[in-house]
Amino acid sequence: RSNLKSHSRESPSHGMYLLNVWLIQSVAWIDSIFGKCAPLIYFSRVFDPLVLPHGYQYVAAFIFSLSMLLIGGFIFSYGVASFNVGNTLAYIVLRKIKDNENLLERKDAEEEDEEAEANADGETKPGDDAEKDKQNASSDES
Repeated sequence: RSNLKSHSRESPSHGMYLLNVWLIQSVAWIDSIFGKCAPLIYFSRVFDPLVLPHGYQYVAAFIFSLSMLLIGGFIFSYGVASFNVGNTLAYIVLRKIKDNENLLERKDAEEEDEEAEANADGETKPGDDAEKDKQNASSDES
């Protein structure tokens, strides 16, 4: 029974060892960016590889380390996405204040080309059909 408890504790340690090996190249990068806070982000100690007696424990350790890597990547990407959204909103607001230009309502060159082609081909816009129906209905009533 005590043997079973020790194996269940070893598997996450082996998973942390795998994760540590996979991310060893990023240690210097994290240390240079975050300085004293790096131990809060990265491992504060080195994990030793364990000899696991069963094959399923290797699979469990691999799945654990892969899921931890993905979760960390999701957290990092959420932070980067939030930062980019903030920068975009700040740019839009400052452009509106400085140049009085609303970038959200501005049409791209592609949209203008599509409109020009539609007008040249005699195609109708989605709103034009409703206007023609109203005119036909009023002429039928007369």
